[in-house]
Amino acid sequence: WRNDPACQAVERAVRAGIVVVASAGNKGEKDGKMVLGSVGSPGHCPFAITVGATDTQGTLDTADDTVPAWSSKGPTQDGLVKPDIAAPGRKIVSLLAPGSKLARQFPERQVLGSGRSGYFQMSGTSQAAAVVSGAVALLLESRPGLNPLQVKLLLQGSATFMPQEGLLGAGAGS
Repeated sequence: WRNDPACQAVERAVRAGIVVVASAGNKGEKDGKMVLGSVGSPGHCPFAITVGATDTQGTLDTADDTVPAWSSKGPTQDGLVKPDIAAPGRKIVSLLAPGSKLARQFPERQVLGSGRSGYFQMSGTSQAAAVVSGAVALLLESRPGLNPLQVKLLLQGSATFMPQEGLLGAGAGS
């Protein structure tokens, strides 16, 4: 990652106080076999919050959630554990971009409405990264003083942040 220009840009952004969320990639399986070390750039950068996908099975209960085989997995070529977090990324429904290349290529993925009132369904770690980006925005809105590392640790459930006490280590209360 040290020689990757995208990772160097991510590191500069994080050092400037910007939280960077990256998708892990969708290469976790090939020919029916698990592919370890398949997290791509810039997801393999230690400064990025790298997001893998989960399949919610269409339920609200997290007990039945699974990681789809296609969601890329670490360790990275540098031996880093990635992804950092996983979020819903299978069969995610969002706004349709009428006339877009995706809408033209995959008309069967339009699930509701039409035109500017339409919805489209997709799967992938990019969908999961969007979910995490929303969580980051909400977290920063409620706690604007957080730095990128604090955001990453809080999202992972690795730490608790108390404004009056600073960042506390793993297992330090809730």
